[in-house]
Amino acid sequence: MLLKPYEIELLTSLAVLYNAQQNKDKAMEVYRKIIAIEPHHFFANFNSCLLNLEKGNERATMKDPAGAKEYFTKALENAKRAKALAVEDEDLDNLSKVINDLKGLLGN
Repeated sequence: MLLKPYEIELLTSLAVLYNAQQNKDKAMEVYRKIIAIEPHHFFANFNSCLLNLEKGNERATMKDPAGAKEYFTKALENAKRAKALAVEDEDLDNLSKVINDLKGLLGN
């Protein structure tokens, strides 16, 4: 099913709303849907990176290294994709730092 651009915008707004309501699982679900439709969506990849990083940190705190690694790996994929799409120097710098940190966490 091919969505129109405004429908991607609506999904993005929905994800932002879920995130603002601290419903991070629902936000992640919507970001995944956006990425499935439009893999090169900067905002969805950037925010998916942050949510996966947060989940990875939660798993690490819970002494679940396998779960943490899974989320950190997803975060790294999203960060790399977002960095390739970034146009602002600040975004490029932040994503470069996140990528380096994630590589360190993953032992790469």
